[in-house]
Amino acid sequence: MGGDKVRSKGVKGRPTLSRIETPQSKFNAFIIGSGYLELCDVEDAINNHGEGSYWIDASVYGDADSSELYSLIDQLDLSPFLRRHLDQAEQLQTSQVLTLSASALIILRVLTFDDRSKEVRHAVALCLKGLLLTVTMCTGDAKAVEPVQVMSRKTMDYMKTMELPQASTTGALSMWMMCHVNRVAQVLNNLRMRVFDLNEMMEKSVASVDLAEISNVKDELLRVLAVAEEQSNCVQSIADGESITSSIDFSALRGSLSTLVSTAGSTERMALRLEKRVSDLRAAYDAHQQDRINRHLSVLTVFSAVFLPITLMAGIWGMNFVNIPSLENENGFYFALMGMALVA
Repeated sequence: MGGDKVRSKGVKGRPTLSRIETPQSKFNAFIIGSGYLELCDVEDAINNHGEGSYWIDASVYGDADSSELYSLIDQLDLSPFLRRHLDQAEQLQTSQVLTLSASALIILRVLTFDDRSKEVRHAVALCLKGLLLTVTMCTGDAKAVEPVQVMSRKTMDYMKTMELPQASTTGALSMWMMCHVNRVAQVLNNLRMRVFDLNEMMEKSVASVDLAEISNVKDELLRVLAVAEEQSNCVQSIADGESITSSIDFSALRGSLSTLVSTAGSTERMALRLEKRVSDLRAAYDAHQQDRINRHLSVLTVFSAVFLPITLMAGIWGMNFVNIPSLENENGFYFALMGMALVA
């Protein structure tokens, strides 16, 4: 891969993906230059990252792709601790931030770019001096989930609308993280509109609202909230720990880092507010249903009060005794009806 150099028409020194053809393979490498991004060979990025800034984006699905990824990682100059850490496959499915002196590992829970999918995945960023390796992870049945390389391409497509805040691996990391944080904010905003619609419907008529819709919104909201909370924690950990590593440098990107922290934090807070609002809607719906039940019970209580004395009198005259007063009275039947009517 080579030769697809694209000059940015935006701010000088800020590369953009806006005119680069979206890569189609599982492992794609870029040279991050002043004003351009250029596709290059993965081997060139691994061997020459000490002399420039490179970005490798990988899509991993299944054991075969994982083996290829670990083969790539084996070629990197990593500390024994980090290498042992990465050898544990379950670590790549756990949100975390590790900032070491010469490297940094960031693992985020992310949402897919398919609005129909409810799957939550993990995205990995491994930072070395001059090299950023981003990996989109996926597990499960290949027939049941969106192919992971599609998500990687959609991530790239989304970032075509953005500019790198700086022509460096830290700038690429900042844009990559902002892409996933904005995706959560976008999904949450859609959920907010659904909650507002449900609120308006309940104000007009609670009976027009389906309990299943409230439950679905709450389930989706809890899923997004879990992702937002972990992303916010990871972003804050990066802000707290970036000073101890040489692999990332936000000294010239304080604005971008501040935007990232504030966006992740505000998204988490919005999710918490929406969760409370949905709980209030569910409580209002339950109260309405309880009120309906109480009204029905009150009607049954009135009928019971009316017919209970009549039932008692009918039970008395229905006894199988020989001598019952007025039993042989020719007008006894009519007297009994009048008595029942008067009691009722």
